[in-house]
Amino acid sequence: MHVPSRLLIPVAVSLLLLLSLQCSEETTTGPVNSLPVLDTIILDPDAIHPGAEIILMAQASDPDGDSITYRWSTYPAAAKFSDTTCPVCTVTVSTFLKGGMFLKVALDISDGKTVVRDSIWVPIVAGEVIWGHVYFANTLFPIPGTEVFVRRLMDTSMYSGLYAVHHVPPGERTIEAAKSGCDPYSADLSVADSINHDIFMICPELAKTVSGNIATVGSVNLESIRVTVLDANKSESGLSAVTDVNGDFTIDMVPPGKRLFAIGDAGNPDFDVLPDTFEIQIDNDTTVFLRGKVRRVVFVSSGIDSPDSWIFEEDGFWRSWFIDSANACLGYNSCQTFGVGGRLRMAFDIPIPSDADRLSWTIDVGYDSALCAISYVIDGVVGNEVAIASGTGDLIDDRVADTGRINPAGRNFAVRFYGWPIGSGECGTICLRHFTLSYYQ
Repeated sequence: MHVPSRLLIPVAVSLLLLLSLQCSEETTTGPVNSLPVLDTIILDPDAIHPGAEIILMAQASDPDGDSITYRWSTYPAAAKFSDTTCPVCTVTVSTFLKGGMFLKVALDISDGKTVVRDSIWVPIVAGEVIWGHVYFANTLFPIPGTEVFVRRLMDTSMYSGLYAVHHVPPGERTIEAAKSGCDPYSADLSVADSINHDIFMICPELAKTVSGNIATVGSVNLESIRVTVLDANKSESGLSAVTDVNGDFTIDMVPPGKRLFAIGDAGNPDFDVLPDTFEIQIDNDTTVFLRGKVRRVVFVSSGIDSPDSWIFEEDGFWRSWFIDSANACLGYNSCQTFGVGGRLRMAFDIPIPSDADRLSWTIDVGYDSALCAISYVIDGVVGNEVAIASGTGDLIDDRVADTGRINPAGRNFAVRFYGWPIGSGECGTICLRHFTLSYYQ
């Protein structure tokens, strides 16, 4: 079939245009792009404790020689990167993760045209625990609200001062503590297992100064008296001072609150001072005036030098003791008195002040085949006899008068001694060499 030449011209033009476009596309597109290659992801270490750090290192290449960019991420989102766009970076794992869990670390690399992703699972291993209390320096008084750090791990001390920092990686670690009003605290620890570590902080803006004076009821200043702040368990803290010749003292760095102070004799040249405690509320720097109770000797019998201090009398069953000049004592002898029992009474009552404390007696007595007993006379009423020695021997003793339920303070007080033999057919003897009655006021 004959096709007119005027119809072939448009077809030829179209074929030429199509060939021109195909040649143009081949010259502008070039070769096909090659994917970047992620060779490996290295972990250092290969496991991690909650709250600890791990180093990530990526090794990647591009066959076409293109520049590679990096983008790190984790699942779950429980870590913090030092830089998510570097081939080498540090990641800190959240303390919310626990031992036995895994953290997925993913890395996207790109040559600008194509993105390649790979990932690795990081095992989470449980760390150690550093725990203890935060206290004011030299005491066991807690400091609540103190923040305790081991690297990025942290805990806050409770009301009791207790803290616990979990998931601490083994090794050489530094523990730090911070509290407003206190000096910063830092200590180096070697962590192999869970350990107890108490923290003692110096807090110049929180602690107070307690100063004061100690004197007797008659306003005599007491020197060489130790004043000590007691811990909550009533033991002595490291906060103490000794009064000077004017009875004055100063203790710095006392924790605020209701505090118990103890006083005791530290070598006073004039008095025997009664150990005592005082409860003091410390809110600010405080000045206190404390009364020290000193021993008052109110009755002394030494051998045969003071016979007028005693009543030697017979009373029915009881026979009188006697002055034993040969042995320089007040004596009882069941064979000599021809009686089963003997009695010796103080000649006068001693008025005990209402503020007296620790009514006591001391005794030096010898006894042979005898029982020696004592009873207390309070406001003229005689109490039950209490045995103080029995058999054969010597007794040198210092005792608080056990008056039962009756408080002798503010009353008149005296004693009676009794003796009787304990051996059948043998003479029982007692020799009272010394007796003293005293109290603290």
